[in-house]
Amino acid sequence: MVQKTWSLRKPGNALPQDDGLKPDDPEEFHAFIKELTRVDHPAEEILLKSPKTWTHDEMIQVKKHHSVLPANDPRGKDMDRRIGAWFSHVYSDEPVKHDAMGRMIDPKPVNPPPSKPLALRNADGHDLKAGLRRIGARILAAAKDSGMGDAVKSLQGGLNKLERWRQAESNSKRETSSPPLKEDGVLGPKTKTALKKILAKHGTAQAENAQALGGFHNYAEAGRKGGFKDLAKTVDKSFGSLFRDQAKPKAVKEPRQESLALQDTVNHFGEKQFGRDKWTPLKDDGWIGPKTTDAFAKVAKAVNPERLTRRFSGAILDSFRRHAEKNKNKKRSISL
Repeated sequence: MVQKTWSLRKPGNALPQDDGLKPDDPEEFHAFIKELTRVDHPAEEILLKSPKTWTHDEMIQVKKHHSVLPANDPRGKDMDRRIGAWFSHVYSDEPVKHDAMGRMIDPKPVNPPPSKPLALRNADGHDLKAGLRRIGARILAAAKDSGMGDAVKSLQGGLNKLERWRQAESNSKRETSSPPLKEDGVLGPKTKTALKKILAKHGTAQAENAQALGGFHNYAEAGRKGGFKDLAKTVDKSFGSLFRDQAKPKAVKEPRQESLALQDTVNHFGEKQFGRDKWTPLKDDGWIGPKTTDAFAKVAKAVNPERLTRRFSGAILDSFRRHAEKNKNKKRSISL
């Protein structure tokens, strides 16, 4: 059975409009949010929507954008497919009709396109810009600890991993793979487009997950040399918001789902790497203390960070699903 590692969705209340910026924050932070929410090319925004929702003018914009792409640009095939899907939806795939003189009769729309553009939204129904501001706030929070470059690298690395894993798990040969992002810590057009795509296709929670997984991978990789400091804080800060509103801590302490996911991951690799007779399983109590930290350090030094992160991603997904089932009344759900 293939372990799904890439599809989280958390619909519900509207996303907060606050991007986390404060007046006294560095100018670099203000410039980052402005760049993150800036539209580089209108056609790229249109391509985030289903072709069935395009207006005629939007289809023309996509065609014009396609016409100026280099011949070897990998986006060309996807644009061809989506433009074709628009025509099939609007005019159907019926053969062209001709009059008695053999002249082609202009086809009439079977499904007339919308007269006005539809708002661009995330997969969970929120405004896309609100999703971008939410992810921007997470990146800024990470940047305060590690610097802007490393925070953006975490996002790029997480987006690359989720795309790579999605391709490995996909059974559809029609799926097109995007070229991997350059993990250079620079918020360029390709990084922004990849982030917008994951928001549009899979929702805000999955975009948050990408940034968190990228940071976790970097933490696991760096810790092999420098040690694993503040494991509990790192996991809580990176993944806690997937399960709860961290601005409103609960009065009663409950096991943390992300900590359970980590303990499951550590136990899995501990037994696999060291054998049942030499591995003492961690108690799955949902709290990261000295025993969990020591066990994680032992496993993380023995297991490739990519494997460790992928398994943890699957465990996070399982925890999210169980959490969603338990809290249906809170309108949290998961999409596989």
